[in-house]
Amino acid sequence: MYSSMQLARAKFYRPRLAHELVARPRLLEQLDSANTKPVTLVSAPAGYGKSTLIADWLEHSPLPSTWLSLDEHDNDLNLFGAYLVAAIQCIFPGALQSAAALLNSSRTPPLVALANALSNDIAELPTSFILVLDDYHMIQEPAIHTLLSDLIKSPLEPLHLVLATRTDAALPLSKLRAAGQLCEVRARDLRFTMAETDVFLRCTVGKEISSENVQLLQERTEGWAVALRFAAQLLRQGSDTQDHLAQQISRNDSQLTDYLLYEVLAQQSPEVKELFLKTSLLPQFTAELCDALMDSEDAARTRELLQELEQKEILVALTDGQETWYRYHHLVQDFLRVKAIARYDAARIAELHRRASRWYKKHGMITEAIQELLAAGDLKYAAQIVHENLHPVLNREEGRSLIALWFGFFPSEFAEQTLELVITKLWLVSIHFRLGAAPPLIARAEELLAAATELDDASRRSILGEIAYFKAALAYWRNNSAQTIEITSHYYDYLPREYEFARGNMLGHYALTLQTIEQTDRALELLTNALKDDHSDSSRFQVRIMVGFAFFYLNVGELRNLVEISESLLLMTKRSSAISQVFAYYFLGLAHYEWNQLELAAQHFNSAAELRYIGNVKASHESLGYLMLTQQAQGLSSAAAETFQELVHFTDELQSGALIYDANAFRARLALMQGNVDAALLWATSVSFDSKPHMVFDVAANLTRLQTLLETRKPENIRLMLEETQALLAFAKSTHSTRRQIQLHALHALALDALGKQSAALDALAKSIGLAERGGFVRTYVDLGTRMTHLLNLLLARNIAPDYVQQILAATPGGGTAKFSQAPWEKTDVRVIEPLTLREMEVLEHLAQRQSDKEIARALVISPLTVKAHTDHIYHKLGVNSRREAVQVAKEFGILDSHLPGALPN
Repeated sequence: MYSSMQLARAKFYRPRLAHELVARPRLLEQLDSANTKPVTLVSAPAGYGKSTLIADWLEHSPLPSTWLSLDEHDNDLNLFGAYLVAAIQCIFPGALQSAAALLNSSRTPPLVALANALSNDIAELPTSFILVLDDYHMIQEPAIHTLLSDLIKSPLEPLHLVLATRTDAALPLSKLRAAGQLCEVRARDLRFTMAETDVFLRCTVGKEISSENVQLLQERTEGWAVALRFAAQLLRQGSDTQDHLAQQISRNDSQLTDYLLYEVLAQQSPEVKELFLKTSLLPQFTAELCDALMDSEDAARTRELLQELEQKEILVALTDGQETWYRYHHLVQDFLRVKAIARYDAARIAELHRRASRWYKKHGMITEAIQELLAAGDLKYAAQIVHENLHPVLNREEGRSLIALWFGFFPSEFAEQTLELVITKLWLVSIHFRLGAAPPLIARAEELLAAATELDDASRRSILGEIAYFKAALAYWRNNSAQTIEITSHYYDYLPREYEFARGNMLGHYALTLQTIEQTDRALELLTNALKDDHSDSSRFQVRIMVGFAFFYLNVGELRNLVEISESLLLMTKRSSAISQVFAYYFLGLAHYEWNQLELAAQHFNSAAELRYIGNVKASHESLGYLMLTQQAQGLSSAAAETFQELVHFTDELQSGALIYDANAFRARLALMQGNVDAALLWATSVSFDSKPHMVFDVAANLTRLQTLLETRKPENIRLMLEETQALLAFAKSTHSTRRQIQLHALHALALDALGKQSAALDALAKSIGLAERGGFVRTYVDLGTRMTHLLNLLLARNIAPDYVQQILAATPGGGTAKFSQAPWEKTDVRVIEPLTLREMEVLEHLAQRQSDKEIARALVISPLTVKAHTDHIYHKLGVNSRREAVQVAKEFGILDSHLPGALPN
């Protein structure tokens, strides 16, 4: 999600109420009656006092409330969602984590997923609250209307939604109205009555107004608040103004507002007029930003003017009690902008927008800085601002949809001709794992860089480093070891140290490439030294290096080291770095699946799958596929079928040919596990064989194809399978991928056995077992069925790794034990506790401090029912029946610190 520095804080501030506010009890009572209804609609044209009424009502409401002002820039689902979540977090800090995580994604999450996450998060909030969406008529994006429609179609108990709008929104209002779930305040309700007009004019003008003039103003304005407000400004000028004003109003029915505003503007000093015209170009501003526009060094005078204009109700003050922003009433701003455009030439207006941009940039409001430069017509500098802020966003692994938002501000033709935006598009392509789109963009970036003679040496060097990053990544995924090493060795130091995400990824690819050419020690040394030499304040670079370590241990088949690294990675990414957190869950799922710890594997794969709209695309996609296979291995065919549908839906959303291929391979693997060889064969014969796939992700589909050919029991298919297995095995050996050699030697053994070459088959299986024993691989053999069980028994008779082979056989159907409760490398005489999830650990720590369910719910921002569910899971996993026992067992097994304050006594 966008960070607090990237969201305009003023949008969360409600309008400050005027000192001369007229009490309107009839309307407040109408709103009070809405507390029992989930949605309140305050709908009227501009100037009817919608925002003022709601702000006044909130002052008297017993419920906590939060405010969000909307504008035309909020017609982006991710940006709107980010503001919505941030607004609710103003009263519930740390809440709505699931929705926030979705909005952290580098791509816009599906509407259904976002709506479900918001609904579930809001339902867990501890108390009812009011959310005001002001100026909702500015929203034209259908996806946002659909999102809100989904939220209010089944009203959420804690949420009371208030919409202030000039027009009725495209929401299911008629259904809410029919169900008695909608409170409506319309223009007819908001019009000032004669009595309210009289009170308002006397309070605002500060002197008696003749009853005739009050009546005339009431009739001509028809109780329209904004017209009355500006009429009152004129009436302050002198006693003879009343009759003059009344006469003028009687002649200006159609242009009443323009007339009143013209008269108000005419009576201002030149200093105030200049302030009006310049600040009208901005949606909102502070006194400091106003100084920047006015080129003024008299800050005290600026604040004095703004406070005076606020008291006259020409400006609306938005404040949180500490910081104050100002905006004009919409009609006033429209009027003043027309005057500003007539007064200043285009060059002057552009300079004012540039000044605003410099101020926004200085204060970390990058989106606003870019928008002001675009308003100035300075697209080139706006593109430079995007590139300058690209890597801070990439480093944080959050808010990456912000990059897409910034890129979308520019015309496509301009983006294609601008070096900084081509680089930006390359990062977007990389984030979405669309490697096929990278080569032409790389070529275009090199062409533009060669022509960019104005670049200084430092800028040219860093961009060369970025281009090299993409070329090296492409070479890595294409198995071009020599090119990966050459590019990285030469250009790695071109990347500035603050490019933590890019440097970490590039170094990780380099280390993994060294491992493929049997420079294992050098690869480990490289990753280890990278961690030692990193002295940055954040752990972002270290997170990327830890991902590199995890891939290294996966490739070499050292599952125990993989789990240790992944658990450390999970702790590092718990509070942030959700993109890398997906990798941690993915790696843990793979390891526990291999150890036949299916329940634990399913938990980890499911955790990764839940983050699929946030994390690495490839790891998320594979986690969904492996979750499906794990469920099938558990005998949960219905659950596996449902997960497959999720996989299909996710694949369709991504529109990636490579991922469509992977999804079909997973479906074929599932068919094999269900005994449907014909369905698997239909896929296997429709795809071509790749003898040199990338050993990290791209081998699994080939393995499924080989097993399918084997299961047909047709000699010609088995011979083809043997030939392809040998080719893949030769490549796995050449790239020193122990994990893939383990799998391919096992398949090789089955192929030889099927051809009647049993002795050779056992030799091949012995090679597989020899490589696999260190890591404790189990499912590799179990998933290959009864023929593998037969070969394992023969291998056992040869007394080859008997203890390990017996562990594998124990996991096969009918082999004695259905599954392990522990990893093969763990001692069998120790009681094994099923690992607790991170949330369960948090609940357990609060239980140890003798907190009630409600106290825990408040601390973790979840519902008491959710706390109860987590507590039941803890009891089940620890084998206990009470809190005291849970804490005691947790301490005995080192799950809790024995010196934890507040622990329960024995």
